[in-house]
Amino acid sequence: MRLISRAKRLPLRAAKGGICFCIPALFLASCASVSRIKGGDPDAANTVRRVESTRFDAMVRNDLVLLAQLLTDDLTYVHSNGDIESKSALLATLRERRLVYDSIIPSDVAVRIEGTSAIVTGRARLYIRSDGEIRPLTVRFTDVYVQRAGRWRTVVWQSTVIPNEGR
Repeated sequence: MRLISRAKRLPLRAAKGGICFCIPALFLASCASVSRIKGGDPDAANTVRRVESTRFDAMVRNDLVLLAQLLTDDLTYVHSNGDIESKSALLATLRERRLVYDSIIPSDVAVRIEGTSAIVTGRARLYIRSDGEIRPLTVRFTDVYVQRAGRWRTVVWQSTVIPNEGR
């Protein structure tokens, strides 16, 4: 997976006496060997991986038209704080900028194909803006894709904050 970030505007982490910024090339080099296929059709798994990357990019760019195409109408989106949103609620949250994804940096991504479903698991470093604050989070996630009419779409997203890794 590739770095999805607004790096020119967002520090990767604040450190005493300085700020380190996201460097896409460094991220790409570090993640080149992390994605793996756990089962099923490798071509389908690679397609799902590309769709996942496209979805993350759409979220960072706040491209709601593209994002709507990548989500099923019956989406269940469970945020890391436990809030649950439908597709329409998630799109409204993003449209109204109540939640802004400044960057999504996936790692340890595994894809398992089960017929016309795909289970994607991994970790992600997120920089989000909510309530006027930039919040760095590291999460573990499970993302379920279904193939409908020949297209892979997210039907369920669930993420859990990894304590002591996001702050």
